[in-house]
Amino acid sequence: MPDSKSLSIFYSYPPETIALWSGVSVLTAKQWKSGARKPSRQSLRLFVLNRDGRVLNDQWRLRKVVHGAIIDHTSNRTTAAQLEGYALILPWVAAVAARDPDTQRQYYELFKRA
Repeated sequence: MPDSKSLSIFYSYPPETIALWSGVSVLTAKQWKSGARKPSRQSLRLFVLNRDGRVLNDQWRLRKVVHGAIIDHTSNRTTAAQLEGYALILPWVAAVAARDPDTQRQYYELFKRA
């Protein structure tokens, strides 16, 4: 059973992940994890943002977030409300397209281009 010192926010995360998410060396991450060194408030905040999935990873490298919208490399702006709308509309469009084989084929061809 781990002692209370090792039951920190970093418990169960490998030092390599802590280092990557916090922008520090693996040695520093090991020291944080062992309790030998205390992380800065900024580093801790960065770790938590990554842990909670609130930081865009490399799959999003050509995009940025500006004023609550995701901007892609061609300057297209997508808001959270639009993303939620797409999640509602796409299954409906797929169901409509499924009524006709040619329309369904066109529907899936569009997705292959995306």
